[in-house]
Amino acid sequence: EQMQDWRDAAVRAVRRLRPRCLLEIGVGSGLLLRELAPDCAEYWGTDFSAPTIETLHSAVRSQPWADRVTLRTQPAHATEGLPQRYFDTVVLNSVIQYFPDAAYLLEVLRKVLPLLAPGGSIHLGDVRNQALLPYFAAAVELARADGTESADAIRERVRRATLSERELLLAPEFFTGLAGRLPGVTGVDIELGRM
Repeated sequence: EQMQDWRDAAVRAVRRLRPRCLLEIGVGSGLLLRELAPDCAEYWGTDFSAPTIETLHSAVRSQPWADRVTLRTQPAHATEGLPQRYFDTVVLNSVIQYFPDAAYLLEVLRKVLPLLAPGGSIHLGDVRNQALLPYFAAAVELARADGTESADAIRERVRRATLSERELLLAPEFFTGLAGRLPGVTGVDIELGRM
C-alpha cells in the first residue's frame, strides 16, 4: 500500500509536466513506465541492468502502447545514442539515491541537458534530504529501543547509522545552486514528499 502511494505521488508529479516525449533514466522494473507510457507519444527508458531491461521488454511487448516504448541498457551517465534536443521530460526517480556522489549526479545532469527539447524539464524524484538524516536515524533507533537502553547507547546507534548510510542524500541547497552551476538550467522547483 505504501509502495503504491509512493508510485502514485511520483506519477502525479511527472504528469504535472505534461510529458509527450519522455526519457526515464533508471527505469528499473517499470513502475512509472506502466502508468505514464500509455499517455506519451514516446517513452524511452534506460537502465544499467541488462536483465532488468530484458524483463521489462517482455512485459511491455504485450501492451497496446509497446510500439511507443524504447528500452536501452546503459548507465545513467551514458547518453550516446539518445537523440539530442528531443525529450520534453527527463525523469530520474529514485535512481539517484544509488549514485556514488553528488559529482556523479552533476555529470549526469550535464549530459542530460542537451537531450532536452527547448522548454523541457528534468524531474528528480525521491531525493532524501541530507539534513534530516540524523532525525530519521534517531526516529528509527527510538522505535527499536525497548526502554532499557541509556540515552548514550541510543545516541551511539544513531551516530553509527548516520555514518554508515550508503544512499546519496542531498541538501536542498544543492538544487537551488544548479542554475549557477549548469548552463541551461533556468529554474528549480523543490517539493516536499509526503511521509
